[in-house]
This record gives sequence, structure tokens and C-alpha cells, in this order.
Amino acid sequence: MKSLKLSVILAATAMLAACSTPSNVIKGVISDSPFESWIVEQRLIDGMQQSTDTLTLKSGKIEFEAKFDAPTLIYIDPVTNVNTSMGITLVYEPGQKISFKAQMEDRHIVNVEAVGSAVNEDYSRIHNEINKDYIAIVKLIDETNKLPEDQREESIKKINQMSARVHSKKMQFIKNNTDKEVSALLLKSLYSPEDMVACADLLSDNVRNSIFKPIFDQVEKKRKELATVNVGQEAPDFKLKTTAGKELKLSDLRGKWVIVDFWGSWCSWCVKDFPAMKKFYAANKNKVEILGVNHNDTYDRWRAAVNQNSLTWINVHNPEANSDDNDPVVLYNVRGFPTKVVVDPEGKIFEIAVGYKEGYYDELMKRIK
Repeated sequence: MKSLKLSVILAATAMLAACSTPSNVIKGVISDSPFESWIVEQRLIDGMQQSTDTLTLKSGKIEFEAKFDAPTLIYIDPVTNVNTSMGITLVYEPGQKISFKAQMEDRHIVNVEAVGSAVNEDYSRIHNEINKDYIAIVKLIDETNKLPEDQREESIKKINQMSARVHSKKMQFIKNNTDKEVSALLLKSLYSPEDMVACADLLSDNVRNSIFKPIFDQVEKKRKELATVNVGQEAPDFKLKTTAGKELKLSDLRGKWVIVDFWGSWCSWCVKDFPAMKKFYAANKNKVEILGVNHNDTYDRWRAAVNQNSLTWINVHNPEANSDDNDPVVLYNVRGFPTKVVVDPEGKIFEIAVGYKEGYYDELMKRIK
């Protein structure tokens, strides 16, 4: 038998290498999608870098490269102005081959299956369970938006109850799975700082010292901030972009009373408050400025919500990848939505109001005259 020549062996090895998929290439299949364009957002777990691309779904397939040689959170969502449920979330670690598949039912992502690591497989199962609740919430929001404003109260109460149940499900999973890394990922999605701190304290050292350690660093900052934002202190400054694309700092508005309104298009009570805010702003905009800070909406959903609700005051977008020292939700320890932080003309916190309250603006004007 003749021996193989070295050149032949090297050529064959090169061909095999060329045919294999590099580990930083992530492939997915999304069947039955009504959407062609998809946003892929990649963020280092420590929040220090991010990258966003818009990709085209080709024959139900999508493929992209991981941009960072470090643990990364990847969020995949359709490009659309309509409300959708949960997007696809992946965790990439250098050297791991990650792939996924999912289906679309109407505009909602269902039956997600990600492979390549335990945390991706675990999160897929959680997504499929919790997303059933989110789909029901989105459908009820759509139905509620079709009702006259004076007939929405009962639906809004039901939406808030459903959202609270989802929050409770996440907390219960964390409590029941204190040694799973996916619990740290869920921790990041809890909207209550108190709940986030309490659940973080339950998780094992293995989880704390995993690739998700930066999340626990953020939790410790929240723990300190729970007792730091008070009436009478100087309002923490932050800088975000307006709908015109210009950067605006809160301190740029000194000299006027400012209502910093933390809201999201997904928050039914926030939207319910807009008519009263419009009336108040029209009557008092020479003395009072409103600064709307949008949270937990994509850029496109934020712009659409501002236009749909005809919000005429200053609005800025708070990207989820914002660093903690510039994230107003973190700086002001926002515990629920809507939250209003009233800042006096000298830049001091005058009042912090959480939740929706009928007649709030009439009462506020009596106090700040």
C-alpha cells in the first residue's frame, strides 16, 4: 500500500477546515415568520460594549458572527412597530457552538430551542413557558387600545395582574434553581430592585462566580442605591438622546420645574396617564418641563409610541445596554412604572411618585406654586 504524501494530507485537512463552521458563527432557523428583517443586538455581560445589526431572514434561516471574544448576551427580535412577545435570547461564550430554531405564530416567537450550552437550553425552556403569558398580555393590550379611554380601567388592572404573575414565576424559578446559571440571567429581568437583591442573595457561589458575575456586581450597586435616592438631594444627572437624535442632560433643564417620567409602551398605566399629562403640559409648559424617559422598549417601538400617543414634551430613550452610571432607572432606583421624579429649578429632588394616581397633576401644581 502506498503511503500518502504530506501535501495530500495537508490539502485534505485544509478542505475539512474550510467546510466546518467556526465556533463564533451562530446559525438559526425561524419558521413561518411574517417578518423579513431582524435586529440582532449583542452586549457584553458587563455592559461595556454592544453591537447592533439588522439582518435578513433568508428561506427561514439567519446566520451571524459573535462580535466579541468574551461572554455575550444576544437578543434577536423582528423589525416591526406592532407589539410582540418575548424575543430570542442567547448566551455566547467563546469556543462554544451555538445554534437555535424557533417558530412564529402570527407575530409571536414560540417553540424556541437553543443548543450548545446548558444555560441556552434552560433559557429556551423558560422562554417557552413564560412567553405564553406574554402573548396573552400583548393580545389584551391590543384589545385594550381599541377601547375608549374611559372603558380601559378593568383591562388595565388585568394586564397589571398578569404582569405581576410573570414576575412571580421568574422569582419562583430562581428560588427553586439556586445553582443554575440561567437564574442569574432571569435575575437581570426582574423589574423590582428589592426582589432582584433578595433573589441574588439566594444564588450559589458557583453561579455568582460564573460568567454572570457582572450581573451580581450590578445587583450590589442596586443594593447601595436603594437607600441613596431621597427627596431634597441633588438629582443625579444623566445624558440620553432625544427623538431628534440630540444628546440631552437633565441638568440642561435647570431653571424650570422638571417632571422626569419613567415609562414604557408596554406599561398600560403609563399610557393611561398620558391624557392628563397632555392637559397639564399644555397649561403649564412655560413653568414646568416634562422629560419622558422610555425604558424596556426597542428604539423603533419607542419612536412609534411617542408618535402614536402624540407626546409633545421632551422624550429620551434609555437603551438596555446603558452603563449603570448613566442609566436613570438605576440612578433613581425606579421600582415600578410609571414613576415620576419631580426636580425643582435648582436641580434638587422635590418628590418621587410611583404608580398612577387620578388627579395627581392638580395636586402637584398646588404644591409647587
